[in-house]
Amino acid sequence: MSPPRRIAAGAAATTLAAVLAVVASACTTVTMGCTQGDEPYYDTPAELEEAADAIVRGTVEASESRTEDGLPVAVEQVAVDAAVGRGAGGVGSRIAVKHTDPASCGPEVVELAVGQEYVLLLVRVVDSAWDDAYVLVNSTQSVLRVDGAGIAAREAVVPSAATLEQLGVAP
Repeated sequence: MSPPRRIAAGAAATTLAAVLAVVASACTTVTMGCTQGDEPYYDTPAELEEAADAIVRGTVEASESRTEDGLPVAVEQVAVDAAVGRGAGGVGSRIAVKHTDPASCGPEVVELAVGQEYVLLLVRVVDSAWDDAYVLVNSTQSVLRVDGAGIAAREAVVPSAATLEQLGVAP
């Protein structure tokens, strides 16, 4: 994993798609903020993991919908149960994960359920306007629901077996 990136206030303030565009060049079109935008897509577990500042296994404790800079944003408070990478906090820490609010934009974006455990691939945004939060590497590959001891993957490309093992999750 590469060291955490510091993303300027202007990039964080535009759209989540602009923030995500910083981390990769391979893109697919998805709906972000109810407008079309490009989002990175990764062909291998190594590329996916390299794009992340942190990979965590955590439980969503609270969720809030709000508008930031004119964009509908969901802010998830996640209790970290295990982490790989820098900047993810330790076991027992709490992190904020921001993404496009699914309530305002429909099924094209991810919805995280309070009380559910996930493996999340994250990019850290260090900016006072974004409260030192994380964003998803992308909406389709960055959220894996933990189902029992394993993951319920909806994507073909998921983190490597070694990374999942470090997180205490079976592939």
